[in-house]
Amino acid sequence: MQELIEEYDAVEASEMQKLQKLRVFMTDSKFEDFQESIARLEADHPSMKGIYTILDADTVLKEYGIHGASGGALLPAGTVWPYRLVTKVFDALLKKYPGRLTIETNTAVEAVEYDEKFLTPITSVFPYTLRTSRGPMRAASVIYCTNGYSGHLLPCLRGRIHPFKGTMTVQDPGTSIPNQGKFVSWGFHYPPTYEPDTQRHGYGLYYLGQSAKTGYFYFGGENTRIDEAVSADDSFVASHSVSHLQSVLPRFFGKEDKAPWKLVSSWSGIMGFSSDGLPLVGRLSPALTGRRGEGEWIAAAFNGYGMANCLMAGEALALMILGKK
Repeated sequence: MQELIEEYDAVEASEMQKLQKLRVFMTDSKFEDFQESIARLEADHPSMKGIYTILDADTVLKEYGIHGASGGALLPAGTVWPYRLVTKVFDALLKKYPGRLTIETNTAVEAVEYDEKFLTPITSVFPYTLRTSRGPMRAASVIYCTNGYSGHLLPCLRGRIHPFKGTMTVQDPGTSIPNQGKFVSWGFHYPPTYEPDTQRHGYGLYYLGQSAKTGYFYFGGENTRIDEAVSADDSFVASHSVSHLQSVLPRFFGKEDKAPWKLVSSWSGIMGFSSDGLPLVGRLSPALTGRRGEGEWIAAAFNGYGMANCLMAGEALALMILGKK
């Protein structure tokens, strides 16, 4: 990703930074499981030994100011403003390939059809018809980069891939916390929870970054009713999800006795999750599309780690489509 950002001169626009990520484990069991998994990783891949630095609870508290942790781990990481990066790349590609690339906004694909009965010079080359909100278009191949929305056009994937709604907040700690945005980002791990009486689901992870420019915290996660979490509807931001994030964040820094930090903004977004926790990348079989053609492909279900994994997945998928290794 760093190479892409530098190639498209997007370092400043996307506010790319190299830093360390502090993974914080809020229970002994989560910390023990993590240490065991790192030991297995290093045993199987000796070249990766030393990437993670394990920290005890005392170090996490005294050196990083995080309260209530059972332990932590540091690893090399970075931060980037994804929207600015993607739009910067799109703008450059549109200028470079004006005759080959268009980006059709506000043009929802409503159905995909495969024509195998009435072969013509056109349908033999472009057998797929995409029914859109602006009319039909023909295609030789169809690539689904629809993530949590994949089940809309591919009903057979429902359940295998499902939408998961996450909530984000921007909170202003004022002068109560020093700005560490140039040096560290955070992930807080806890055992996922489910309360049958309230049907409330705790995702098991909070993610946090701090703007080096403003000092604002960008804090997200999810703790809400399961029917609101497993949902493709991001037309609203649940107020209880926002209030939950406001109450949780100060606790990590030992500020729970203070008034909630100022809420600058909040939003929700739909991620794509898979039943096995792994992304789905490659050709779609007729059993999954419900059509006979073999020109449908997918890169989806990144389980919340799309920006970290989608670039290599997209390159791999393109090579598959071209018949290259």
